[in-house]
Amino acid sequence: MRVLIIQQKIKYVKKIICLFILTGLLLQGVHAQQQLTQTVTTTNRCCNNVGSALDTSLFHYKTGAIILITPVLVNGANLNPHLVGAYYMYLNTWSIYNYDGTAIGVGAKYNVEYWLTPDANHFVYVVPPRVNINDVSYIDHVGMNNNPNAQIRFSARGTYIAGPGNTLNKDEVKISYDAAVGKWYIANINNTPVPSASSYSIVFSDGSGTTNTNGNTTGGSCNCAIPTTLPPNGNAGGDLSGTYPSPIVKSLSGNPVSNTSPTLGQVLKWDGSTWAPADENASAPMSPGSTSAKPKVLYFNQSANLDMRNSNINEATIPGLDNQVFTVAQSSSVIFSSVLRVMNDHFGITSSPVKITFVVEILNATNQVVGRSVSAVIAYDQLSVTINSSGIGILPVGTYHTHVIMNREAGGPEISAYAGASSLNQGGQVIIEIIPD
Repeated sequence: MRVLIIQQKIKYVKKIICLFILTGLLLQGVHAQQQLTQTVTTTNRCCNNVGSALDTSLFHYKTGAIILITPVLVNGANLNPHLVGAYYMYLNTWSIYNYDGTAIGVGAKYNVEYWLTPDANHFVYVVPPRVNINDVSYIDHVGMNNNPNAQIRFSARGTYIAGPGNTLNKDEVKISYDAAVGKWYIANINNTPVPSASSYSIVFSDGSGTTNTNGNTTGGSCNCAIPTTLPPNGNAGGDLSGTYPSPIVKSLSGNPVSNTSPTLGQVLKWDGSTWAPADENASAPMSPGSTSAKPKVLYFNQSANLDMRNSNINEATIPGLDNQVFTVAQSSSVIFSSVLRVMNDHFGITSSPVKITFVVEILNATNQVVGRSVSAVIAYDQLSVTINSSGIGILPVGTYHTHVIMNREAGGPEISAYAGASSLNQGGQVIIEIIPD
């Protein structure tokens, strides 16, 4: 009897030990790197064929998963030569998604590394709002700060869920180290601003014993063609004349610049027709009651809703922002900043993302463009997105007016830009700061 009791206790202890081992393995699996190969097929394509859904049993409701996506060449070729990233879509699972909105190629293959639970070395970075959209976006993460030799890998990610991370950046990015600040930052390779609320899965190691010679790493799973001529060649245009790589400035915002060489102490002045070197005149005595010119700020607000319901009309001016007239009393620098909140009104079983472009121009009395800014975003079903745009210009004395338009990608769904504040949209606004010379 006593021997039987001892044997039963031994069996019980063995079961407990096995349970602890199994629990430890499960926990290790949650935090460990896992991997699969995804082949795009006609059956796993989703989101109007723009994406390829990953295995639902692995990723269902795993909104915090860290996912790295790398294209696998098929017979030496990338069958889907587009920028891709992970996208958490309406089926509540992750997909591989073409960020330019084109259909993903059937037969394309991808290596997918994933961690179902974030930790200190595997995390999601969301680009924060900045006072100026062109400000640097520092990652500011413990372990990466003051660590120029960190080994970093990353992929773009996005979600259909409203909030941080629901903006997709259609441009390829790089992560670089700023030695002066001691932090890594993210930037578009084409030097355009990285949209706020775009997000990235980042995986890094501390880099001990290695040297990162250039402090740069690029990613985004693009495998795109690299330009063969750097710097560019060919004829220059716009305010430049001659040929690259050594063009000559011929004008400023369309206003001609004289070829006359300046002498010591001269400044560049506008004589009414040309920017030319001239002596700087001493300030004339101010007459009684006169004041020196001061900077001023002009605010123009969207005055009415803008709805694009007609599928044959893809461009419209924005009421309250377009054709706003202002004068410049003396030669001035201008800084103009604009914002627009747009809603993709599509609702249906299939997704219908659309590219929306926001154009702000300043024109002179003869309708010449003397200042221009262009921004674009991709808006997804029943989600509102903010478009920010900013630019600068140098304006001589004269009268000017704005030209502000919204452009919808041809064939896109119905979209709206509402005036005034609401739970979904904020009214558009153009702010122009005039700084006299």
